[in-house]
Amino acid sequence: KKQSYKHTDIPSKEECVTEVISCITDAASMLSSGEKLLSEFDKDDKLAMRLVTFASNLRSYVFGIEPIQSYYSAKGIAGNIIPAIATTNAIVAGLQVLSAFQVLKKQLEKKEGEIKDVCRYTYCLRNKSRKGFYLQPTSLPDPNPKCFVCRNAKIFLALNTEE
Repeated sequence: KKQSYKHTDIPSKEECVTEVISCITDAASMLSSGEKLLSEFDKDDKLAMRLVTFASNLRSYVFGIEPIQSYYSAKGIAGNIIPAIATTNAIVAGLQVLSAFQVLKKQLEKKEGEIKDVCRYTYCLRNKSRKGFYLQPTSLPDPNPKCFVCRNAKIFLALNTEE
């Protein structure tokens, strides 16, 4: 373990290897002394952040990914991951509920044959389409009769408005 390490230093490859090994030995000594390791990642746990920072930097060195992060930068990035995941999950869940409402509407209108028309895949594109869109909705393909999953897949939705 490097004694004079500052949280804003950019570590070398050798320092990354040394710190990863140090994290593993620190975790092993904690376990052997009866201490418990955290069961989930916590950006405020120094051991977890050291391991994540130096292991990810080691990976960056191996695969030529820039920039190499300091401990401080990695902690800032880790602090933004959970809110970003939560936001993304909330958006996706909302879109799924809106799609389910479309299916329920067709069922209530007794237009079972038109359900496929409201069910769509939506691809998120990295670059804008020619029309300037990042989302690309497409129709569902017909079930593949050779596919074990989709040849028999049926989902029936119901909404109890009384409860």
